[in-house]
Amino acid sequence: MVLTVSLHLAAMMVGHGLLIDEATDPSGERLYPFPSPDFWMGMLQGALQYVLAFAFVILFTRVAVREREARAEVEHLAAELREANRQLREYVTQAEELATVTERNRLAREIHDGLGHYFTAINMQIQAGRAVLEYDLSLGIDALAKAQGLAQEGLAEVRRSVAALRSSPLDNRSLPEAVGDLVDEVRAAGIATSFDVRGEVRSLSPQVELALYRAAQEGMTNMCKHAQASNAEVVLDYSDASAVRLVVGDSGVGSADPTGGYGLIGVRERVHLLGGEVHVETVPGEGFVLKVKVPG
Repeated sequence: MVLTVSLHLAAMMVGHGLLIDEATDPSGERLYPFPSPDFWMGMLQGALQYVLAFAFVILFTRVAVREREARAEVEHLAAELREANRQLREYVTQAEELATVTERNRLAREIHDGLGHYFTAINMQIQAGRAVLEYDLSLGIDALAKAQGLAQEGLAEVRRSVAALRSSPLDNRSLPEAVGDLVDEVRAAGIATSFDVRGEVRSLSPQVELALYRAAQEGMTNMCKHAQASNAEVVLDYSDASAVRLVVGDSGVGSADPTGGYGLIGVRERVHLLGGEVHVETVPGEGFVLKVKVPG
């Protein structure tokens, strides 16, 4: 039965052209046929098709996995970007609040050093005038006249402060020109002041120029208020290609406290924010020198 089925299958393969020969035993009876080249070619084509299909499935799976990973990475980056934007908005808000607090502190320092000084002096002059008015009319009138003069100076200080708030003191002026105007005010107050610009003047950032101007303004304001000096010097030095130096010095009474008041604290804060340096050299009776160095 098995032999009959085998022969039948062989006959079918012969009929389909898949066998080229048959084996026989010594008695001449036919045995199992040998496969033809077409049979092996068919097997090879089927195997090749299977391999290609398997490779396509693997490739498609890898592409799908990579696409899913890429989508997940994009979503992760988008989430990080949203978080960064949120933090940036918070930082901007904090910076605005810090700028507001800083400006309030600056105004407080200017009011303390400016109007506070004038009001204190006016109050002392009025008290002195009231104390001597009954027995020395001329001395009392003199004290009141001094109080009036101080009140006028205080009013002028208020106007200067308002003008400074409305616009930058360096608008339409170079830094040497603006510092030169401050020197002229000191000279008009009776202090012989030299002004020397060294090196080639170059353009600086608005922040650097404003910091140097405010430092010069503070130094010369303190000079007029407290130094009791007869001579002074102001130097604006551009000789260093990486920094600009400012020196404001006088020959006045000096000070035992090199830290200064609120005004010098403000100068230090402004200069340090720009990576600069502030030094004060003073000895009682030997004058006061303010040195500022700002990168630029």
